[in-house]
Amino acid sequence: MLTWSGRWAASLDNEEFTQLKARNKKDALKEIKEMYSAEEMENVWIGRAYRYDPHIHANDIISELKGQWFYEFTKNSDGAVKCGKMIYDNEKVSPEKLFLGGMNEALRSDLEGRLNKELRNWIKFHKLAFNMFVVKESERINLNKAGD
Repeated sequence: MLTWSGRWAASLDNEEFTQLKARNKKDALKEIKEMYSAEEMENVWIGRAYRYDPHIHANDIISELKGQWFYEFTKNSDGAVKCGKMIYDNEKVSPEKLFLGGMNEALRSDLEGRLNKELRNWIKFHKLAFNMFVVKESERINLNKAGD
């Protein structure tokens, strides 16, 4: 998913943007004025820099795990699934009632948060992050009229 990086970006042509160090619009304008003088360039475009933030959706993981569980138990059961001391025939088995049956929204949210935190740590640890960004909306600024 795209998330705002907390940084701003500037462009001379509204196509190729340079990410700025600024964390707010006022500082972004100051940084742009240090980069370009009003004599060099009258107009620049400014916008928020968004980055791709990978996100694991717990519902996808839970569904996959439940499907794997059901498949593994039913492929070798000859029409029956053993769960503790009880045996269920194929007609009555519902994976929701057996494996991860106590899953609720709080647990799903907890799982999603933990998985995403671990994914971000893993990406940082293996230095797999990249510094690409996209500017979704930009605004034309006249450097001669922009306030300080």
